[in-house]
Amino acid sequence: MNLGADVAAYLPGFREAAESLMVDTAEVYGLAVKTWNEDTASYDLVAPLVHTGLCRIRVADTLVQEIEAQSQPLIVGRLTVSFPVAAETVFPENFTIKITASPFDQTNVGRTFRIQGPHAQTLATAHRYPVEETT
Repeated sequence: MNLGADVAAYLPGFREAAESLMVDTAEVYGLAVKTWNEDTASYDLVAPLVHTGLCRIRVADTLVQEIEAQSQPLIVGRLTVSFPVAAETVFPENFTIKITASPFDQTNVGRTFRIQGPHAQTLATAHRYPVEETT
């Protein structure tokens, strides 16, 4: 028995299962670049669209903390946005994710997130990015 070989053999099925939970659609934007605008005769900051596809928003964990100044509970959740494992879903820090469709929760549509760090995992079933919500 070789656990690594067994997991590697089942990995395509595990990835398929993870992708089946990715029902939201997102647009991913790169870092904004200066672009000359002929109409205004000035530069605009434009973030290029680099990817459109399925994703999954998830709270990775939840922590309840007490705020000392106000003595009220504060709920802090660490958000992740997952994409299928593919070369085109490798994004660097500070790229922006905008949810454009969410068939099971319409309140997600329009939410935007900033990628806080890279995805790194051996035998990953998804590219999971730590994010912070910006809207």
